[in-house]
Amino acid sequence: MANSQRVKTRCVMQYQPTECGAASLATILSFYGRYVPLKTLREDCNVGRDGSKASDIVKAGSKYGLDCTAKRLSFTDLQNYTRYPLVIFWKNKHWLVLEGFKADRAFLADPSQGNIYISIQEFISSYSGVSLDFYPSNTFIKGGQTENKFVFFIALLMPYLPQLGSLVLVTIIQAFSLLAISGLTSQFINTFLQQGRIPFGLPIFWLSVMALLVTVMSQVYQYSLLRRLNLVLSKKSVLDLFVDLFSLPYTYYISRLQGELSGRFVLILQICQSFISSVVSFFLSLIKALIVLIGSFLISKSLALITIAIFSINVIISYYLTNLRENRNKLMAFEQGFANGMCQVIMSDFESIKSSGQEQLFLQNWQQHYASYVRENQTLGRDISYNSILSNFSNIFTSLVLTGIAGLLILTGSISLGTLVAFQFLVSQISSTILQLPSITSSIQTLVGSSGRISDLSGAEFDKDNQASLESQLSLFQSANTSDTIATFSDVKLLNVGLSFTGSSSPFLTNLNIDIPHGRKVALVGASGSGKTTVARLIAGLYKPTQGSILYDNLSRDEIHPSSINFSVGYVPQDVFIFSESVLDNLTLWNNSVPISSVWDALDLSGLSSFVSSQTGDVHFKLRNCGANLSGGQRQQLEIARALIKNPSLLILDEATSALDNSTEHLVLSNLFKCSFSIVSIAHRLTSALLSDYIYVFDKGIIVEQGTPGHLLSLTDGIFASMYSREKLSPTTLSS
Repeated sequence: MANSQRVKTRCVMQYQPTECGAASLATILSFYGRYVPLKTLREDCNVGRDGSKASDIVKAGSKYGLDCTAKRLSFTDLQNYTRYPLVIFWKNKHWLVLEGFKADRAFLADPSQGNIYISIQEFISSYSGVSLDFYPSNTFIKGGQTENKFVFFIALLMPYLPQLGSLVLVTIIQAFSLLAISGLTSQFINTFLQQGRIPFGLPIFWLSVMALLVTVMSQVYQYSLLRRLNLVLSKKSVLDLFVDLFSLPYTYYISRLQGELSGRFVLILQICQSFISSVVSFFLSLIKALIVLIGSFLISKSLALITIAIFSINVIISYYLTNLRENRNKLMAFEQGFANGMCQVIMSDFESIKSSGQEQLFLQNWQQHYASYVRENQTLGRDISYNSILSNFSNIFTSLVLTGIAGLLILTGSISLGTLVAFQFLVSQISSTILQLPSITSSIQTLVGSSGRISDLSGAEFDKDNQASLESQLSLFQSANTSDTIATFSDVKLLNVGLSFTGSSSPFLTNLNIDIPHGRKVALVGASGSGKTTVARLIAGLYKPTQGSILYDNLSRDEIHPSSINFSVGYVPQDVFIFSESVLDNLTLWNNSVPISSVWDALDLSGLSSFVSSQTGDVHFKLRNCGANLSGGQRQQLEIARALIKNPSLLILDEATSALDNSTEHLVLSNLFKCSFSIVSIAHRLTSALLSDYIYVFDKGIIVEQGTPGHLLSLTDGIFASMYSREKLSPTTLSS
């Protein structure tokens, strides 16, 4: 019999699958009264490419005064456990919080789904046997604040307070014009229609027309201001998002789908449009309704109080429904973004998926996330329907109650017929705002969930060098002398460099010492996974060493201009990306200041000039998406030419010629190695290594051999000599 004890927690949602451990710890901390932002716990738990280790989560908990007992508990042990909540390991890949058992159900706070319950059978099949029991120690201190879900939107509007002030002023004018119309209507009925005072009829009519014109003009001006605010806010938000995304360190992108990240540009536009057209417009209507409500008090206090009571109940229920779905909205936004990201991955890698027959596998993966999104969207629609029914009912109920009570007041002589008509006119203005609650609740729920994907950027630690580099390049945008404005470097040295991907993980690279003076051609060789590409990314500035230093012209990275690395290093990665644009735009990346002679020089060096010149339009020849009308080798040659366009002082080739045939590879490398710039080449085929001045041989992140090609080949028992012998005897080499 399952233990009936169960606690309730406030589940903290994850934004990436790797954050489940940090989010689970955040849930435990909030249960005991300590609120720590997820972005802080992400760092404390050393969230890396593979998530968090149990030891990292335990250390992070102890930092905030939580003692922890890590145990292997069977399902029976969990049933009889007396202290909840527990962090448990799920399906051997996921951390979540167990709240307890009740009525043959297991209650969970899952960072990927929110607060849920499942059957005992499902729990038994998914539980992996590891649990972390956190409990407050003597050093535990309650504190912190829960995350304000509206901070994002407040920050969004802060730069536009003058425009908001203008909108509020126009709204106030509109409200007073409505009060004037109601008052004039009352006087028209009382004095002209009931009392027969003919001289008052025409002045009241013209005053009503003037008030109506003021109302219409103020509405038109209000819509114009809202449209302009939406345009300005959208442009600024997209630019800020662009700067934020490209200011993030390279490690941020490792555990995230490219499609999901790119989808945030569309998402921020949708957020701005929905926020201005729905939320801001609603709050302006609310201001107008409050002013009108004050006016209704002047007409009849009793009727106004009844109106407030009925509408207040409606507002409270709507607010409750909104808060009830907070985590579900985040889940819906996450699943939508992940499903869209999966679509982009499938489309970009469709050739491999199709050829390997993996369509069904990818479809199942995509359906898993999309079905979750559809399910949450349907639940949201159900809640909105309930809210709409409630709003319509309260509106009808209000009309009936007010009509009945007002009729009694007219019979007793407390109010006149004109007063009733004026009051009903004002109530209609208030009820029109209240009737917007279901739609505005839907908009707020969707916006809160979607804003979490954008706020996730603010939770990441920006690379200050990347940020400063991007800002400096934006300030020099379209400048013909950009590359001359910022000094480049010539020599690169790695001194005792080490690298760990997370703070607690063992070093992947240790004690690397590499010297690359200006003009030297260096090759990094070794088996797959030995650390060659990681070293190249360190030199290119994509990674920052956790030990030692990298010197550029004997200056550390902090002592040189942030853009120096960008302008000095030409990096050709393993994965080639080509835009559906002309050859020229793909090479220059839309920088019109690049001379056409530099473009042809780069094409000559990469061995692609003859192909381009033979095409219609030569450099204006249009390439298809991902270079579909090029061969694999030609795509690599184009990527090499792109790196050469800026005339770098250091060129990094990371498997940059793997798709080229032997003769073309030798031609391209011969062209490059004749140039005066330094080269760091990585390749499993040793052509580039044999052409190099110096070779570093890697094994498991350590340099095991180094020297000139001739020296290393003379070491008959050496690793490089063995690699050379195997390649020389390979079928590919023999056939060539």
